[in-house]
Amino acid sequence: MIWYEISAVSGAVAFIVLAGFVIRTLITANASLRQVRLTLLKLEQTLGETTEQVPQMIQSTIKLTNEVSAKVESMQGLVDAVNEAGTALGEAAATVKKATAAVSDSITGAQKVVHAHQKRLHDGLEWATTGIELWQTWKARRQAHMDSKESAKNTKGVVHHG
Repeated sequence: MIWYEISAVSGAVAFIVLAGFVIRTLITANASLRQVRLTLLKLEQTLGETTEQVPQMIQSTIKLTNEVSAKVESMQGLVDAVNEAGTALGEAAATVKKATAAVSDSITGAQKVVHAHQKRLHDGLEWATTGIELWQTWKARRQAHMDSKESAKNTKGVVHHG
């Protein structure tokens, strides 16, 4: 094999490897974006459910508080029930706080994943651009070399008569 043929094969192999890397990176980024989408859909559903439950809990608590305040003077047992309702409300508030923290953590995690894959995608595109530029430069030099060989052959065959 001639050196430029070896160079051509090496360039083609490098380009194929680079293209494979870019494709693999794009597939990984696509899968990650799908996962982020699913996470966000689950998050939206959880928020919707929580939003629906909070007004119901507030209405139930208000109703219970009104009933208890009307009977507080006559029944000590009812005062104890109010104390338990307050505890339940505190537990519900703690649950809502935990859900909010989990939602916030999920959003932060999703943002980190998206940012990490954007960097990989950007790096892959830069490598692809560099590979294409190198391939075009090599091709132009090869053509110039072939043209100069052809020109040299044509000038050797010309006989000058003087």
